[in-house]
Amino acid sequence: MLAGWGGGHGPDWKRACERLGLCRGRELAVIRERADVEDMVEGVILGTVLGDALLIALRRLAQEDAAARSFPGVGEKAPSSHVAAPRVASC
Repeated sequence: MLAGWGGGHGPDWKRACERLGLCRGRELAVIRERADVEDMVEGVILGTVLGDALLIALRRLAQEDAAARSFPGVGEKAPSSHVAAPRVASC
């Protein structure tokens, strides 16, 4: 996945990682503002679980977009006029 660091996609990956690093810095600042250790731990756990899920979802959306741009027309649904109506057995 990171094999493109030296190739054409390297700068994009580097910028994305730098931006994520800035976000983590802000998250840590928010955690430090919590009242006690239990609240801090809760914040870290929630941030990790939700943050990871968000990053995975964004990555999948980006992959879908890249695939759609690379292979236009592939995977598109047929117009509804081309779909045959289901056959219903008569009594």
